[in-house]
Amino acid sequence: MATIMPQDIPLLEDLLRVGPGSTREYLLINGPGGDANTAEEMLLMCRSRFKEEFNVIVPNYAKSAPTMIALG
Repeated sequence: MATIMPQDIPLLEDLLRVGPGSTREYLLINGPGGDANTAEEMLLMCRSRFKEEFNVIVPNYAKSAPTMIALG
């Protein structure tokens, strides 16, 4: 299981850019931790892209940085 790191930002940018033009989305997140600043940036990116509704599903656990995203 990987942690949230600054290197994840370009991947998320690409996914948000090429994804369907939906204004609602669900993010499935499961993680042991990571960089808090990166988590905040990722959350803001998702909120900006999905203005109508952005939901996070945590199937097992979200510790530290993933918790920040999940609680939004």
